[in-house]
Amino acid sequence: MNRLTYILIIVTFVTQLCLGQSNVIDSITKGLQQNDITELIEWLNDDLQITLLEEEDSYEKEKGVEVLKEFFDKLNTEGYELKHNGESADGSKFVIGELHSKEDTYRIYYVLNDQKVTEFCIELD
Repeated sequence: MNRLTYILIIVTFVTQLCLGQSNVIDSITKGLQQNDITELIEWLNDDLQITLLEEEDSYEKEKGVEVLKEFFDKLNTEGYELKHNGESADGSKFVIGELHSKEDTYRIYYVLNDQKVTEFCIELD
């Protein structure tokens, strides 16, 4: 293979990595906007840190799914708005948004490592 072919392969690979991360964020955002956490659940890591209001704990994915479903079932959300996303110095991605319910507004923060949610936080705004 010539040099140009190698360069094209590398550019294609890097582009796919970037778009893949964006697709995760888009997918989770769409799910939260539609009050459907199915998309979020799909992208959860096998082990994750969850903070719900004042309670923080580490969970295996199965238990984390139960905790999140219980919280969102009680919440009755009216909408979600992505506010900011970026990349940390360690290469992980982070997303900050607002979740609106009839009673309150919540700040949503999550961290992606290797296209999986490793940390998910919900706080009163």
